[in-house]
Amino acid sequence: MKKYKRILLYALAFIFFAEIVIVFIQAETIERSQASPHVSVILYEGVSDRWTSLNQGIQQACETLGINTPIIKLSDRDTPDQQKEIIEREIADGVQGLLIAPGQSVMIRNYVKELPAQIPVVLLEAVPGEEDPELSAVTLDDVQMAGQLADGLIQDETSVILLKENMGHENLRLRYETFKAHMEASGIDVTEWESAGGDNTVDYLTGRLLESPRNAVVAFDPQTLEAAIDATQAAKARPRLYGIGSSEKILYYLDRQLVREICYGNEYGVGWNAMAALAQAMKLNPSLPLTDTDSFLVRKDNLYQKDVEQFLFPSIR
Repeated sequence: MKKYKRILLYALAFIFFAEIVIVFIQAETIERSQASPHVSVILYEGVSDRWTSLNQGIQQACETLGINTPIIKLSDRDTPDQQKEIIEREIADGVQGLLIAPGQSVMIRNYVKELPAQIPVVLLEAVPGEEDPELSAVTLDDVQMAGQLADGLIQDETSVILLKENMGHENLRLRYETFKAHMEASGIDVTEWESAGGDNTVDYLTGRLLESPRNAVVAFDPQTLEAAIDATQAAKARPRLYGIGSSEKILYYLDRQLVREICYGNEYGVGWNAMAALAQAMKLNPSLPLTDTDSFLVRKDNLYQKDVEQFLFPSIR
């Protein structure tokens, strides 16, 4: 009988100890959840290393804030419905803040405005609008970048072909319109090429380059500039390529002078500032100071200068 009582006491003690452990784990989980807000980053699909610098800025800001690393989710840039599904899923999972680079700026902006949940949202690469004061948007200075690229090109060219691609992005449309205005004001002849987008861009540009192989061609985002590089090789043409934005592939061909010049902005700073804006909206501590997001022109002759390298090559930052 004493043996059974001893076993029962041991069993009760074990159950009591297990309950204490469970309560402790639950309390620790709640505390960790409160200390580390659930933040998600939802980006449209781009070239393979499209978001490297921006992600580094976000990650560094998160470390400074002492919160968990954001979840990076890629969705196809031409399917806003896919981004909507991801946003809805994140809200259902208890997300407390969202950074979104919209695949289609206006559509996602309008969708976010109608969300029932009161969750802070910061839009990346969307043009801040007076009509949407409740929405925060962080982007590079697209007017400045387009103007810088235009001023550099005016010195060398008398005519130019503009690649009018991905105009569903507000920032790209602003770059395009600003650049075109500079060209027209300077008396530069402007021709526009516009494909159906998507996988057809390279094929479309290849056909056009076969007809006009030695022109100045301007792209307003890395994906389109990479498509122009691929088309140039397929057509065995030798246009003078210019663009806004960077990638490893673009820098490789800039070094080989197939790409004549690019304008590059501090996307690391955009990532940092976007997280700073979200942290402010979420009332997190400590508050983060904003950093510069200056842009500059890059040619082969300044590609490996130290002040340029630290922005172009994230691995050496």
